Amino acid sequence: MIPNNHMIAQHRLISQQLAGSNFTTPRELIRWMGCMQATDYASAGWAIAARMKDISAAAIDEAFRAGHILRTYLLGPVPSFVAPEDIGWIRLLTAPRMKALHHTLHHKLGIDPPLLQRCRQLITAALLAKGELTRAQLVQYLRKHHINTDPIRFNFLLMDAEINGILCSSRRQGNQFMYVLQAAYARPAGMEYEEALMLMTEKYFSSRGPATLQDFSYWSGLETSVIRRGIDMAQQRLAYTVVSGQAYWYAAEMPLPESVSDGLQLLPSGDEYLTAYEDLSDVSPAAPSVFRSVVLLNGRVAGTWQCLEKRQTATLTIRPFRPVDGQLQELITAAAGSYQRYLHKEHITIKYNPVRE
Repeated sequence: MIPNNHMIAQHRLISQQLAGSNFTTPRELIRWMGCMQATDYASAGWAIAARMKDISAAAIDEAFRAGHILRTYLLGPVPSFVAPEDIGWIRLLTAPRMKALHHTLHHKLGIDPPLLQRCRQLITAALLAKGELTRAQLVQYLRKHHINTDPIRFNFLLMDAEINGILCSSRRQGNQFMYVLQAAYARPAGMEYEEALMLMTEKYFSSRGPATLQDFSYWSGLETSVIRRGIDMAQQRLAYTVVSGQAYWYAAEMPLPESVSDGLQLLPSGDEYLTAYEDLSDVSPAAPSVFRSVVLLNGRVAGTWQCLEKRQTATLTIRPFRPVDGQLQELITAAAGSYQRYLHKEHITIKYNPVRE
């Protein structure tokens, strides 16, 4: 069979664990993925659950509270969920570029290296004394030591401390993240740069393939010349296929499927199925916004959705891109049931608001 865009989408369902997943804990899943975008906590939790079987939001909260998964800046200006074992080696690869990108912004904000070093020392001292602190408490502590902490400036001071491995967040208190010393949970890199590059190359194309070199660069922030080196080192574990003149890489042990049974997923905004690729034409004829929650039908974007939660109920509004027939309605009902169990709601109502031509 000649590879095509439909096969690319079908294969990604498997590699991304949206079809046929056997993972039983959030930590195991995130280790497979390397890390997962976690800007919005609720959306990121459902992104994990969508790749597992009948796990609840409470179970993901517990994994976060126990430090089995952590939240920190690894790939750019948005935080990621990551397993403690993987923070060190991922940051070994990505931190240099993140620091370089921040250099100009630091200058504009009046942030210089001595100030950054002082803030790292102050944050370390505060967390050694208290164990964990909220963002507001960290702001208060720095102000006490005469540090200007206007919101934008503080964001960069906090991000610098995270990029340098000082702190990360490990649980929530209400709606606030609690920050802890990263060293209390995470392991050091434990490997050299080249080994880390090979490992990330294998992880990306295994968990998100088939994907292009440009997709990997877009997701990781690594330069294409570096990625080519990673592919050269990992090539015994990788394979590729050519679609429309473009090479798509994937795990050699996971051959391209001829088909995947009909399936529908409700993916949250910021899901890795959309954010991990520069070119989304393989999954949608018109590139969807990664900030929208999407309905995925057989690996292709087929609509958007929103959920309004109340104490014991939820209302799901579906905006399908095509007429809803009996089969599609059955698939949506099944997916809504999974989401209801995840939220632990007594009842979920489904409404349809078709996209008008």
